[in-house]
Parts: sequence; C-alpha cells; structure tokens
Amino acid sequence: MSKVVMVTTLQPFSNYSQFLSNGLLENGCDLLVFSDNDPKNKKLEFADKVNLVWDKNPMFVFQILKQLIKIRPAVVHYQHEINMFGGGITALQFPWLVFLTRLLGIKVITTIHAGVPLKMIDADFVKSFKGEDSKIPVGLLKLVFLYINFFTGLFSNKVIVHTNFIKNLLITNYHVSAKKIEVIPHGVNVFENVTPADLEQKKKYFFYFGYLAKRKGLENVLTGYARYLKESENPIKLVLGGGVIPGQEFAYSEVKDMVKNLGLDSQVMYTGFLNEDALKKYFSEAYVFLIPAKISIAASGPMSVALGFGRCVVASDVPNLNEEVTHNLDGYVVDNANWDQAFSFLEKNPDAVLNFENASRAKAERRSWNNVAKMHLKIYKEMTL
Repeated sequence: MSKVVMVTTLQPFSNYSQFLSNGLLENGCDLLVFSDNDPKNKKLEFADKVNLVWDKNPMFVFQILKQLIKIRPAVVHYQHEINMFGGGITALQFPWLVFLTRLLGIKVITTIHAGVPLKMIDADFVKSFKGEDSKIPVGLLKLVFLYINFFTGLFSNKVIVHTNFIKNLLITNYHVSAKKIEVIPHGVNVFENVTPADLEQKKKYFFYFGYLAKRKGLENVLTGYARYLKESENPIKLVLGGGVIPGQEFAYSEVKDMVKNLGLDSQVMYTGFLNEDALKKYFSEAYVFLIPAKISIAASGPMSVALGFGRCVVASDVPNLNEEVTHNLDGYVVDNANWDQAFSFLEKNPDAVLNFENASRAKAERRSWNNVAKMHLKIYKEMTL
C-alpha cells in the first residue's frame, strides 16, 4: 500500500493517535507521522516513524505543506480537534490546510473527534467552556463551528467519526455528505494482565477520571452523591482524578467549593493528574467508573481506558455516551437528576456490576486498537486503488 502520513499530536501517554499509529504499524501500514515539535514524541516506541514538523501557531499550515511537498504521500490523515493546532486562529485555518493538501493531488481523510449540535450552542454552552464572564457572542460561535465543519467536510475525501450521533450531526447540522462519512469506534487498549474482577478484593470507590471541567456535570454527581450518603449504611467513597483544561481553572474551584459546601470532604478524594502507573492502579482497583456529562461533544477517551480494564461504566444519559453504553447490558446509563439512585443500585448489586464488567471486556476485545487499525487500513486501501 502507498505511503500514508498522519498529522496529529502524540502526547500525553494516553493519546488516541499513539495507540492508532502503533496498531497501523503492527498491521503493516507504510505510515509516517507528522507531529508537533514536542521532543517527547521522539522517545516513543515508533519514534523512527515520527517527524517533528509543526508548531502550535498559525505557521503550522506552511510547515506541514512544506513537508508534504517533499514526501508526496498518497494519503494524508488529519486528526482534528478544535484546539489541536493552537488557538482560535489555527482552528479557522484548518479547513484551508485540507484544501491546499488536495491541491497537491493528495487524498485527505479527516477524523473529526467532536461535534456540537448548533441548537446547543447558547449562552450556557459558552459559559460551560469559558466561564461566567465570557463575552463571546453566541451567533458568532455558531458561525465558527458551521464554517469549520462544513468546509472540512467539503474539502476532505473521507471523514471518520466515532459515533453515529456525530455522523448524523455532521449531515443534518453541517451539511457534510453522508457518502463521505465512516463510523469507526474509539479504540481500546486491552490490558491482558487484568483478571476477572473479584469484587470482594477490589478497593471500594467510585472513580471519575478526566478533565475537571464544568461541562462534565460533576455538580450532578456531587449532588446525587450527597443524597446517596444520607441513605446508605455502608457508603462507597468517591475518587476524582484528572487535571484542568487551560482556561477552565474556574471549574476545578467550583467543584472543590461544592464538595466543601455539601459536607463531602471526608468521602471525596482528589488525585490530581495521574501518570501511567498511577492510572493503571486506580482503574484496576476501582469498583465502577463514572462518566458524567451535561454536554458530550465526543466519544469518551476515559471510557475506552475503563473498558480496557474491564470496569463497569456508569454514564450520563446524553448523546454520544448513551450510544456507547447500553443500560443494564454493558453498563448503567443514568439521568443526571438521579445519580443517587445509580450509586445506591451499584452498591447493593455487586452481581450486576460483575455482569457489566464481563460485557465491558467483550466490548473491549471488539474495539481493540488492532481491530480499529484494520478498519482504518481498509479505508486507506480503498482510497489508493
């Protein structure tokens, strides 16, 4: 198969593209990765397949095109998130990078990792990301999202998304051709050394890991947890792990203030950012894994990690998440007003938790990075015929 160039970031250690690149290379793909100029990227296992090419500033377009002109691959696969290449200006530049790549005679695949319904972009949406003092006009933000997604879809030969929800969203809200869109689930790193859970030996804690961001709806979890503590005779502790998105430090302060005001300090523990070894420890010992959300704009990376450890997943009943978790089959889907009921059910029904874990392991095998890489290879080959 002809050469494929993937343009992406590769950090931190849990980065989506690290796992996908490994899977592609293990399946014989002639792959070269154009990453950002982070020296850590040259310490990866496949460092000989990584070129440090671009900076997170408006020059990224020219830096990438310069290298593409030299190499002339058959396919370029862009990983796209709104802030991947830097700030707001770079997000506006991205569709034109796709267009200019096409002018070079190179076929383009773009993985769009997130999508927001236009009707959901309102004042509350802006505040969830930028805080109460944000002055960004809602109408302008809608135009920006429409511009980026419409032109990215228009200029790409193929678009990959992780859920049917985002596929339908791109078609109905952003007018991307349905013929261009392929759905490939988020891959899972299956941890072979994790044995079937013995619930009596595991640590008893509910575990959240991810950004401590306002859109995650942690206030719903905390309110429900406070009600659960009042009813439970043998309550399970709550562990909040993860860091803060730059610019959303206010969200972490809000969470800590809420914990204090609800009198939960003795039952809630914060871990901060977790390195790879610590993350494995917390996931392998957790009773269940929590994925709350008020707004879910993408497939959940932390959910994939939880599946890899065979953990029972409890997710908010919002689009994207309710597609990835089937209630009472491979996890528990909860209305954001009823987290107390979820906590109570899971505490009292360890057999159900074990059944959900078994289903999580089966799903993890289906969505292994090896299988996901093969799905990508099929698309690469079709585009180079």
